[in-house]
Amino acid sequence: MLASLFCIACSSPKQEIQYGQREILFQKLFPFTYALETEAKDIIAGDASLAGIGTKKYEALLAEEDASLSPELAKISEEEASVVGERLADLAPQMKKIIDNLRASGKYNYWEALPDGDFIKEIWRADAKAMNKIIDVYALGVKPRYAGIDSIDFKTNGGEIRYVRSDVRYNVLQVAKGRPFYTVTLETALDWLDANDRSEAADFEPMAEGINKASYAAIKTVNWDNYPYSVILVLGSGPEKSGQPISAQSRLRAQYAAQMYKEGKAPFIVVSGGRVHPFKTPYSEAEQMKKYLMEIWSVPESAIIAEPHARHTTTNIRNTVRIMLEQGIPMDKKGLITSGSSHIDYVCGDYFQGVCTREMWIMPFTKGDRLNPRTTEFLPHPSAAFVNTLEDPLDP
Repeated sequence: MLASLFCIACSSPKQEIQYGQREILFQKLFPFTYALETEAKDIIAGDASLAGIGTKKYEALLAEEDASLSPELAKISEEEASVVGERLADLAPQMKKIIDNLRASGKYNYWEALPDGDFIKEIWRADAKAMNKIIDVYALGVKPRYAGIDSIDFKTNGGEIRYVRSDVRYNVLQVAKGRPFYTVTLETALDWLDANDRSEAADFEPMAEGINKASYAAIKTVNWDNYPYSVILVLGSGPEKSGQPISAQSRLRAQYAAQMYKEGKAPFIVVSGGRVHPFKTPYSEAEQMKKYLMEIWSVPESAIIAEPHARHTTTNIRNTVRIMLEQGIPMDKKGLITSGSSHIDYVCGDYFQGVCTREMWIMPFTKGDRLNPRTTEFLPHPSAAFVNTLEDPLDP
């Protein structure tokens, strides 16, 4: 059980995971490849074409001693991705159970209408492209969409990165010989996330054993008919000052939600926001708002659900809906979103739907009525389960 591997209740401001972070990141960022690793090793090991691709990638990395070239060598080429996709499609009947489980999870629901062979091609390409994107951004310095908060932590022409590239190459060579076709690319991507200290996607996991233990247990006891809404989602606002744990806006937004909670609007407050602002802050917006609600407004811990991964308004809502799906909060009952008035203007505006579909490929909710300048209704949508590591490996 992964749950036994973590130190969740840490007192330091940055969430520390003693063991298991690597596995959590693998599972969360690349669900299909993780399923291959844990459930289909024998199937793919017996395929000569797939084994040959893995051997060639390992040998190319081994032969090229110029470490500056190793990130590009580790990436999966279009030709390799295509060959792998075709072979996996051929193997789809042998992986029927894996495919059915992935379909049921909703993590690749963007392609849910495709037959198994085409489905497996698309979800493989999604994982492969995401691995390449991580290498591009965190090894080669390609600018991500939100460069101010998500960029590489090294000067791409500096001396330090040359040593890191060499070390990553040796680390990958140590583990990749004889391993499956994706190993060189996967291990390179995970090593570069590690080298950049970008473990945000694993923060507080597993949440059911730590930060949300009390609230997840309380969900099972709720009579939902007693409340007009399911949750009150507070959109966080990260501080701009280095070393500041919580911003004034987050405090005031959380206070507003506390009053609605005490009025009986919903049984839970969801505080949403990860380690975002300023660049590489050690403070989680959700964790700090949770502390604030408990210490200042006496909201019980069992009534606060922390969503500590979102980096944008789009994913504040998407990740909250995921928690609702996973924890059995009614999907046919409206929730509330609260923030500053200009922030709610943005959420309620037509432009926001385009941002959602552009940056996440899905619309995770249906807009309801705007109740006042600072509060609007929303109806959750199951498309929120879709994992999009290509667009944001720090919160897929």
